[in-house]
Amino acid sequence: MSKPDSYDDKMNIEDVLHSLDNDRNLSISKLTYDKINNMKYNMLERLGMNDDELESMLHKLADYRYVEELQDIQHGAFIRYIPLTSKNGDNNSDIILKNGGFICDIKILGSGVHLLCRNHFRKIFQLKLDEVLIFQKLSNQEEIILSVFDYLSKNK
Repeated sequence: MSKPDSYDDKMNIEDVLHSLDNDRNLSISKLTYDKINNMKYNMLERLGMNDDELESMLHKLADYRYVEELQDIQHGAFIRYIPLTSKNGDNNSDIILKNGGFICDIKILGSGVHLLCRNHFRKIFQLKLDEVLIFQKLSNQEEIILSVFDYLSKNK
């Protein structure tokens, strides 16, 4: 590896090293942008969306990744979600991407895993993990890691 030519290059290298040292980024190190996009596409396709709806939804979720594992959900991360059931408990026929919020707490209860979130209006709400599809916004560090891994895989 050559020496950085400028201060900006040095900062970028320091950002990469800092991102790789962060334990919160372990799960993202197994992914690429292609894998993330394929996971989102597959999950949304299972909902029976037509092509236009699917394309629109993927555009809205461009900076997000689908998460299904508890260890991938991070406190403080911003999420958007799609409810799988309606308020009266029936299967939801309308596929609506909710605005979401920041994860404040993760509760493991007898009824399942619940996420306590706060939206932009400071309203607190709770989601039951098995009743929603969760899409977590990629952090700057995660984007750095994904960019590095994509670059390395293309330049082998």
